[in-house]
Amino acid sequence: MVALHNVNGTYYNADTHPRLITVLEAARELAKKYNRDKDIFGCRIQLVYGDKDTGRIWEECTPSVGYVGRSTGMNAIPLLIRNRTSMGGEAILDNSILQVRTSRLASILWDYRFPELTANQLLWKAKKL
Repeated sequence: MVALHNVNGTYYNADTHPRLITVLEAARELAKKYNRDKDIFGCRIQLVYGDKDTGRIWEECTPSVGYVGRSTGMNAIPLLIRNRTSMGGEAILDNSILQVRTSRLASILWDYRFPELTANQLLWKAKKL
């Protein structure tokens, strides 16, 4: 059985980095507020999946873009909802995420190579690489 970590009623894999959970939860809260208010911009994100040991991106995964939501039931898991009118979505493989970006500007919100850095620090680091 996979060990799970409960954050605000959403269950994440126990191996998921806490900073990544914070980014996903913030995106979920923004999407929830957007759906309720309809007048602010929701946080549509792109997830890049791959092998954290090698850093190799899983090419067979289609670009995963959408809003973060969560399933219903006793153990709610994070879902990627494709658009505002979708009634459901695909499970987010939170322990296999290499990078989280904003979908519009492709700004990096989280990167497995620098898990503790904020978005502004990641932008600075990317310019140096």
